[in-house]
This record gives sequence, C-alpha cells and structure tokens, in this order.
Amino acid sequence: MKISNKYYIRIILLFIAFICFLSCSEAEDVILKNIRLSVNEGDIIHLADFTDFEWDSVIICSPGTVRRDLGRLIGEFNLNIDLKKLIIFMYEDNIVHMIIQDYHPEKYLLVDFRINTGIYAVYSKDISSFIVEKHLDYIFLVPIFEPDIIRR
Repeated sequence: MKISNKYYIRIILLFIAFICFLSCSEAEDVILKNIRLSVNEGDIIHLADFTDFEWDSVIICSPGTVRRDLGRLIGEFNLNIDLKKLIIFMYEDNIVHMIIQDYHPEKYLLVDFRINTGIYAVYSKDISSFIVEKHLDYIFLVPIFEPDIIRR
C-alpha cells in the first residue's frame, strides 16, 4: 500500500496546528498558580516568597493602561495590551518576568490584584505585600502599602 505525499503533508500540517494551539492557549503562570494553591483567606503574602528570580519592583497594570504611559516606565515594547492585565517584574530597569492575563469583564481571574486607585501601580520589592481575600474559587490580593508610583 502506497501512501501519497498529500497524506504526509496533511499529517505535518495537523501536527503544526496542534503545536500552535498548545503554545497559544492560556496557561496559568507558575507564580499565580503557587499563590492560588497555597493561600487562605486573610493571609498576608509577600510576592518575593513566590518568585525564584531576582527583581526589585513590580508593575501591576489594569486593563486600559496606555502603552505610551507604560513605555515611560519600562521602555519600548511591542505588545498589544488592550484588555490585558499585566504583572511586570523589573530588575535594574529591565523586565525579568511578565505575566499577561486576558481580561474579560464578565469573568473574574483566578488570582487578581485589587488596584482600584489607578491604571497601573509600581511597588518596590520590600512593600509588595498583599492581604488575601477569597471568594469562591477566586483570590483577590489587596495591597497593604501605597504604591511607589501610581498612574490615575
């Protein structure tokens, strides 16, 4: 039985499509997953306890952050940030880790930061502490300290 080249081409195309699907699907960031799996209502957490890399500040961006405003903090970047929540860890003015969460107004994120005072907030490592609020399966992290920088 002879298998045609078209058969092989279809198999290869299906394989490539499957790989693209896996790489493009939303995976929960390991930091947020560890927070979600290890905290209880009322706990106080320090982001530094959940990271395994060096960083000195974290920028937490709400949907609607203007790329130009964020660019002033982190420099030029090519990322569509519409309807995204970003958590950007910086070290010596360089991005060392970025968490991108798609935002859907009708759906809570499993782990979300309650930043009600502005579009983005910057916390130095030593004040990146949060109180845990749990509602059903959702975790909200409420800042304990005022941010170092805030954009209203």
